[in-house]
Amino acid sequence: MESLKESDCDPLQYFFSPKTKILNHLSEEARPRADPENPRESIAPTDTRLRPDQRLHEEGQLDRADKEKVRLEEKQRRARKLLEESGEAYKPKFFSIEEVLDPLKKKGKVLMGLPKEGNENYWARRLTGQWEGLPDLF
Repeated sequence: MESLKESDCDPLQYFFSPKTKILNHLSEEARPRADPENPRESIAPTDTRLRPDQRLHEEGQLDRADKEKVRLEEKQRRARKLLEESGEAYKPKFFSIEEVLDPLKKKGKVLMGLPKEGNENYWARRLTGQWEGLPDLF
């Protein structure tokens, strides 16, 4: 593994290396679409790469990013409280939780998130750009 040099990093982006910054890069083609008549492959609007606080950090706007993070955390707490008060349990959108044979020990059972099939599958929805029914996270 090559060592990280300070000269390879942008101090406004927490000294992320160029390789690290690429991991969070959002191409225009991957951004969520608002036009259902023109579905192109896109990421879900719940993808963490779209977090506004994260984007502000990447732009070097640290004070605004911190305030935005607090806003998002408070929004998440309110949503969780409403869910708990309704008596409903959280249900993952793209996975089903199932008990399966432990893949490492080959004995015993573990809970595992398995991808849903059909139109509920993340990859099927990504191809069509159909993201209705997802929570408003940001």
